Amino acid sequence: MTQDMYESNAATPFFQPIIDYATGKVIAYEVLARWFHKNKWYGPPENFNLRNDLNSEMLNLSILINKVKESIALKPNVFSDIQYLSFNININNADSRIVSLCLELIESGYKGKIVLEINESQEIAENAALSHLLRELNAAGVMLALDDFGHGYLSFSALIKFNVSIIKIDRSLTSNVLSYRANTVVSHIGMMARQLGLSIIAEGVETREIAEALNSMDISFMQGFYFARPAQL
Repeated sequence: MTQDMYESNAATPFFQPIIDYATGKVIAYEVLARWFHKNKWYGPPENFNLRNDLNSEMLNLSILINKVKESIALKPNVFSDIQYLSFNININNADSRIVSLCLELIESGYKGKIVLEINESQEIAENAALSHLLRELNAAGVMLALDDFGHGYLSFSALIKFNVSIIKIDRSLTSNVLSYRANTVVSHIGMMARQLGLSIIAEGVETREIAEALNSMDISFMQGFYFARPAQL
């Protein structure tokens, strides 16, 4: 798909479960944008930027949230027992409308929490306007997650500066967790998260061996193709 094709087609929500490996239960879903073109579903390409970034980001999030509300109304039992729905956003292309969109979902009858995943490579630590926006989201009851933790440069400063509730360990660490070095790093991230009272999720889990290794480190919340690919509900 070309960028024009992405911009001319509305995004559709796909859901990937986050699993508690200790119980086998789905605790949450990450909502992912997908576009349909010529009988095939596409995710956003790497380094994909829509034109008029801010308005496009808000428009796509609005469409996703409205379609998620429709899914909840059609299949309430699927969503009744989960802890939260998470949305991965580019916070650099967001404004105060995001608070209203999250409140719309909360007020629609959805009983769980909303989590916004912020990619740790985004430059927000020194941006006063974005810092204020994150505080607004917290005040509205929206939880924040640091996505791709361990991949970029923001990790530790963001933990100090922002009211983060969840750390999502980057797949580059998860996929190598059977090696001594990655195992040691992931183990210490887990210990740090527990000391800070944060939830921790391992992304990109693709084999049972990796899942077992993570579980042995008391990291039981996992997401990846080993459990399920993103899909429509």
